Formats: sequence, structure tokens, C-alpha cells
Amino acid sequence: MKFPSVNISACANLANQLSSVQRIMCGYCGRPTLAMGERWVCSHCELAISGTALSIILGDRDRVAALHKVNEYMDANDYQNAQVEYDKIVARYATPELLYNSGLIYLQYSNFQIESIRYDRRGFMEENAKYRESGSALDSRAKLMFNRAYSTCQKIIGSATGANDFAAFTWFMSAVKLGRFRNAGQIREILKGYNSTHMANYAEMVLDAELGKYAETAAHALELLKRDNFSANALYYLSWALFKTGRERDSLHLITALGKQLQSNNIIALTNEIQGAIRV
Repeated sequence: MKFPSVNISACANLANQLSSVQRIMCGYCGRPTLAMGERWVCSHCELAISGTALSIILGDRDRVAALHKVNEYMDANDYQNAQVEYDKIVARYATPELLYNSGLIYLQYSNFQIESIRYDRRGFMEENAKYRESGSALDSRAKLMFNRAYSTCQKIIGSATGANDFAAFTWFMSAVKLGRFRNAGQIREILKGYNSTHMANYAEMVLDAELGKYAETAAHALELLKRDNFSANALYYLSWALFKTGRERDSLHLITALGKQLQSNNIIALTNEIQGAIRV
């Protein structure tokens, strides 16, 4: 597939317009996300959100306070206490979305440990070995949580009455995190059966990105930038696809505009990667 034509200025202008969109706390990761109608995908954890369900979740003051505490710990790079607090939330509510987010925290904790490895230490670098072992153990724990989310969603979808497109989307995202791309493709087709255009398009964009199909990723992202199907996260995926196809300057222009309106680990990481590539 040929890479689609992209109007960078128009896309950057869409990012700038996000300043007028209401921010609301995600009931799963606790981060501020853009409220895009009755259903949208969180700007941080990338789980599908129902405005109706979210209003009920945010009415639970204990859960809201707990999520705030988790993110305070994470912002201080205290992932151990963040995980302890989030595990309490999971134990109380045990939804697949919370299981999935628990996996994300373990994954971030694992990455933090691996990034702590330094090769300029003196001696036999025992500390590096400790970080490496800890990072590996945390990565295994993350996969366990993604597996739990995956199997829980699978049961929900297989039930006679509980199946819904939100569970199918969490199932899809869990499959992606586990690297089960063939399963993810099958779940994507199930999403299409729910007639949920937004979630199905988003799933196609994510899967194509994971498979390295840059032109297809960009095409899906552009589809998700249309007024009746808008997703702010599509700007991130479009920037990523541009970067992967050698358009670093265009990619940086777009991700910088998005970063002024949204801050997430993905946006920060991509911005740093593009800047590093341009400096080389």
C-alpha cells in the first residue's frame, strides 16, 4: 500500500484544537483523558471508555482517591508502592480493564529497572545484575496480568449475556500486549461484528502498527481524525508512522503539537526518539 498523503499543518491544527476539549479522569488508569462523546479510547492506557460507565466509576470516591495515590507514586518513580496500591484496587473490583492496567504498571516498573542499568559502574556490576533480574521478573508479572485480562474477557465474550464491544476491545489490547497478533486479528473481526466503527478502526490501526505496516497505520489514523470518528491518539500513531518512513521533521512537528495538549509515556518516548534521530 502506498503511504497516504498527509497535510501536516492541518493535522497539527487538529492537535492545537484539543485545548478546548474537556479533560476527565480515566476510571482505569486515573490519568486525565480527553472526553470525546459517549465512547472514546483513553489517551494513556488506551482502553475504551463509556461515558455512562465512567460517570458511575468516578462516583466511587474511594476508587478515585486510590487512583490519585497510584499516580502520585508513579510520578515520583515509586513504582513499587504504585503497584501495591493498584493491586488493592484490582483485589476490590477485579475487572479485566483493571487487570490490564495492572500489567501496564508492572511493564513500566520493569522498563524503569532495565533503564537503571549502567555500564560505567565500578567492580563486577552486581547492581546491574539486580536491575536486570528485577526487570525480567516484573516483565513476567506484567504478562501474567495481561493473560488474566485476556482470559477474563474471553469468558465474558463467550457468555450468553455479558458480551459487549468494550470487553472485546480490552481482549484485543491484551492480545496485542501478549504478542498474540493472530488472536488480535481474530478479535478485531469480532469487534467489527458489534458494529462499533470507532473501536474497530482503532484496533486496525494498533494492529497494523504492531505489524510494522506503516502506510496502513497512517491510513487508519487519518480515518480516525475525521469529525464523526475522531481519536486524539490517532495523531500519535500518524506521527509514529511518519517517523518510521523517514519523515522525521514532519513527525516531530506533529508530535510536538500533540505533546502541548497531552502528556503520556508514549508521546514523550516518541518525541525523544525523533529528536535523537534528527541530532544524529
